[in-house]
Amino acid sequence: VLVKGQMPNDVFIATLAADPFYNQQTLEKAVYILQATHFSEVKISACKRMIDLVQASQKEQIDEEADFGDVPDEFLDPLMCTLMRDPVVLPTSGQVCDRATMLSHLLSDQTDPFNRA
Repeated sequence: VLVKGQMPNDVFIATLAADPFYNQQTLEKAVYILQATHFSEVKISACKRMIDLVQASQKEQIDEEADFGDVPDEFLDPLMCTLMRDPVVLPTSGQVCDRATMLSHLLSDQTDPFNRA
């Protein structure tokens, strides 16, 4: 995740925060392992900072969704039932879903989730 000691960009942080499979405890455990193996303190601090950024982004997203209240169904991602922030049209099914959701799906399955094409 950390490339040459640089923090990931805001889009990556927001996507990670919105990912339903993100688990903060897993990253905290990774930091613990890095500390136990005497990994570079600079990189350990960067990992801790990334955890903080993701946590802040999650809170921001929750607050933003609460501000919107009831959202019409056409603005909700059909796979995750969350507000779409970056809607995309899938080429084979024509369905609209959030880009972050689709990217997460494509990590494990290279097909359109609506028609498996």
